[in-house]
Amino acid sequence: MPWWQQLAEPGGVARTYGRAQVAVFSLTNWDAAFTTRAYFALQIQRLLDLIDSNYGPETEIILRTGQYFCCRVDPSPSARQYSRMRNKMFDKYIVDQFKARFSATRRLSIWDVASLGEHRPIEARKADPAACPSNHVCSELIDIENQVLFNHLCNY
Repeated sequence: MPWWQQLAEPGGVARTYGRAQVAVFSLTNWDAAFTTRAYFALQIQRLLDLIDSNYGPETEIILRTGQYFCCRVDPSPSARQYSRMRNKMFDKYIVDQFKARFSATRRLSIWDVASLGEHRPIEARKADPAACPSNHVCSELIDIENQVLFNHLCNY
């Protein structure tokens, strides 16, 4: 059995790494690009079950939304299914599922990086690496996203 499969067993994370104070989950962008909503929904339920079986109520769960998607066309033959509304729909689904599952039983925080990108002026959104069909954002925006997370963790 590969080492990472042991982590998926109930209690596997704690046995391997000890009890976590915080667990960060980042989803959406590649999921929206390469999966169907039905497959995504099924896998999210599996993920939620794994989180429940591996992290106790003392562990804060932080859910990072996907990057804001804007102003790009994917000319590659990769068959990615990117669109702004598709990413928003996947984000909304995952946030709703995490809230439904964890809001009443543990601390859940949403690290909404999508809104950081979405609220920038349209000129700035279009100026990000527009040639990048993978929706990568500029490093300056990543620095801001990370600072938001660090502020959350330090002011907990």
